[in-house]
Amino acid sequence: MMRNRSSVYVAALLAIGCAVFLFGNLSFAGTVELPKTGQTTCYDDVGYAIPCAGTGEDGEIQAGVAWPEPRFTDNGDGTVTDNLTGLMWLKHANCFGAKTWQEALYAAADLNANPGAYTCVGAGYTDWRLPNRKELHSLTDFSRAGPALPGHPFLNVQPIWYWSSTTYAHGSDDAWVVYMDAGVVGGPHKSDYYFVWPVRAGQTGSLAHIDIKANGQDGPIVVSPSTPISIDISLDPGDQAGLNAEWWIVVQWPFGMFKQYYSYVYPIGWLPGINRCIEMPLINLAPLNVLTTPLFPGDFEFFFLIDDNVNGIPDGTWVDSVKVTVQ
Repeated sequence: MMRNRSSVYVAALLAIGCAVFLFGNLSFAGTVELPKTGQTTCYDDVGYAIPCAGTGEDGEIQAGVAWPEPRFTDNGDGTVTDNLTGLMWLKHANCFGAKTWQEALYAAADLNANPGAYTCVGAGYTDWRLPNRKELHSLTDFSRAGPALPGHPFLNVQPIWYWSSTTYAHGSDDAWVVYMDAGVVGGPHKSDYYFVWPVRAGQTGSLAHIDIKANGQDGPIVVSPSTPISIDISLDPGDQAGLNAEWWIVVQWPFGMFKQYYSYVYPIGWLPGINRCIEMPLINLAPLNVLTTPLFPGDFEFFFLIDDNVNGIPDGTWVDSVKVTVQ
């Protein structure tokens, strides 16, 4: 019985594809893939390099999203953009010297308040912050050491620990750090002295309006199986009009004990899994219906996501969702 219902639903998704095809400018995705680690060599248990075939090691499998080339862009203004994550970093990786954790937080705040006081920053941005643990560790290349960074334009990277803004849950008087010489993480006391490497989001603008509704509501909504679900999306790009971005719409739907995702790939149609449809500049989009159909019982969530970090990963800058329960 579940198979029949699933087949009916997939057919409905293909019908949605026809409506989206008329618009021709939307893409769809599901769960997010992690990037590759950078490791391409395999080793035995005493540390000697060995052929990778059949080892099952990271160097053989190389799971994850491939890194962009180039990985980093020197913006020529004292900043560097990571083209994998979209984050912007100071080019100078030792602008402040060693600080305690609290002093590191203050240093990032002072950089915003007094940008002219720091000769190692030329861009004049005022939204710098201490990176969280995942952001800081995202810089590392697990195939390298001294420093554990891929080819990069950074200056004065210190071969020691850098502070993150993330407190260590095992002891709240500690905080997470990353050892840039080897790429490992740790959790020292906040009173220790380590280095500061501020980050800022790659996108500072904002959309005037991004919206997805179910039966005209922001949700969550509850309907019966006989009630058609109508999903509409709209976008007012505001001052971001013309910005190149990825457009994603994804439906997450129940399949027994698991969740299933379907992506729309233009101009092919609906496919299971994570597949980017298209990238295009942001435009004004009046409410567009992308689905009108009854659904079988279960919990559904529809996402509308706009991502200016064009890397084939739905790690979007702007996202809205609506939940629908059919019972």
